[in-house]
Amino acid sequence: MSLGREPGPGKSCLAAMLSPANAPDYDALVATTNVEDMTEDEDNRYILQLMMDDDGDFSGLCLCSESNAMDDYDEYHPKSSEELGWVGHFAKKSTHLEEFGLSGSDDEIFSNCSKQSVDRFIDDIGKCNHIK
Repeated sequence: MSLGREPGPGKSCLAAMLSPANAPDYDALVATTNVEDMTEDEDNRYILQLMMDDDGDFSGLCLCSESNAMDDYDEYHPKSSEELGWVGHFAKKSTHLEEFGLSGSDDEIFSNCSKQSVDRFIDDIGKCNHIK
């Protein structure tokens, strides 16, 4: 989507603005955005809250496809490019995230995400200095 175009049904203005040249400033947005606005999914909301709080007990993250989800507390299925952006933002800031994995094919895991948001996520996860 390009700037100036109204977001489609179920899309936020932020999601409509996602592009490499116009990546959201999550540092600025986090001050005015609560976790309920980041995702509608309750399980994903729980994980985002742990990451947002930099919870010391949350040391592993697994992005998974819906078909590979096993209801583990560390599994996250991104429902949108915007959600993936938040996961990447909190991952790169984490002082406790030591493990990261994928469960399922890239096409399944990132089926709801743009290529640009996946590229940004990979860049963000690479900035997490604690992943072994």
